[in-house]
Amino acid sequence: RDYGALSIMLQTIYIPKILFRIKKTSFFPVPDVDSGFVSLIRRQETPVPPNDMMSFFSWTRRVFQYRRKTLRKILKEMNCTPTGHIEAETLKLRPEMMSVEDLYSLFLRVNCTQN
Repeated sequence: RDYGALSIMLQTIYIPKILFRIKKTSFFPVPDVDSGFVSLIRRQETPVPPNDMMSFFSWTRRVFQYRRKTLRKILKEMNCTPTGHIEAETLKLRPEMMSVEDLYSLFLRVNCTQN
C-alpha cells in the first residue's frame, strides 16, 4: 500500500527522505493518518534514461494495477512477451518487492501490447 507507481516515479527522479513525522492530532479536523515532512533531492543521474521515462512510467502504472499478483501473472495479463532473459525467481515477485532499477531492468526485457 505504501509503495506503488507514484513511489517508483518519484524515486526515479528524486532521492526522498522523511525528515520528521507530524502526528495527526496536530491538524483539525483530525485526519485518519499521521503525516510527514519530506525532503526531495533531485538525482544527478537517474536510473532510467530521460528518453525512456514516459514509457517506463506508463508501464509502471499498468504493472501496479495488479500489485497483489506475481510478475508472471501480471506480464501475462498485460500481453507482455520476453525479449531477453528473465530469471524465474524474478517472475515470482510482486511489483512492490522491486526497486526502481529492478523494474526498469524488467521493462527493458519485455515487449507489451496494449489490451
